[in-house]
Amino acid sequence: MMDKSSVMGKPEISGAAARPQADEEEEEVDETGVEPNDIDLLMIHAGVLRR
Repeated sequence: MMDKSSVMGKPEISGAAARPQADEEEEEVDETGVEPNDIDLLMIHAGVLRR
């Protein structure tokens, strides 16, 4: 099988997406009707942490 990494360029991240915003305000999220286990599973699959 051919290695596609040499053919496809790497996406460049620029602007606001490249730098995290430290002064971002936290807001309350409505979790009504969503099971905590579903949130945990989704976050594991997405590879993100909950603050």
